Amino acid sequence: MKYKRYLHNPPHIFVDDTYYFLTAATYKKRRHFDTTEKRDFLEKCIIRIFHKYGWELTEYVIFDNHYHIKGKSKNGKEMPLIFRDIHRDTSNYLKRKGVKMGLKIWWNYWDILIHNLDQYEFYTYYIWLNPVKHGYVYDSAQWKWMKLENVEEMGEDRSKEILGNKELINKIYDDF
Repeated sequence: MKYKRYLHNPPHIFVDDTYYFLTAATYKKRRHFDTTEKRDFLEKCIIRIFHKYGWELTEYVIFDNHYHIKGKSKNGKEMPLIFRDIHRDTSNYLKRKGVKMGLKIWWNYWDILIHNLDQYEFYTYYIWLNPVKHGYVYDSAQWKWMKLENVEEMGEDRSKEILGNKELINKIYDDF
């Protein structure tokens, strides 16, 4: 395990072969991914880059100005490279689509190590409910830019128990 603290960024812990909950946001919450075409490109880019580095992409949800991912690392130290590649490729794409040259696109990313089954299930539900939380849809099943593996298997009682865990909810940075 490697822990790295940065001067102006959140600290990151790099662990091999473990699950993470990851969030990345655009600079100043700008809604750069405000069309179907742009969100499609971001989604394909995330899938391609995770595959390139051999990380398992279990769940994700993508919005106009941020995204959440639950995935399993292969080599934890490659996490900064994954975000670098995703953010570089999507920034270049947006600039080809007319975003002003020199405009900063991405702000940062945050990572949380998932330590147990409760946390694993919680982040699954969190991703599943995020399109409703942010007002994009009334039913998460209607949101196109997401992938879930096993939310239906957990059951309604378990979902209420997990989502009622305020300790876990308070750990998530998501003020978008």
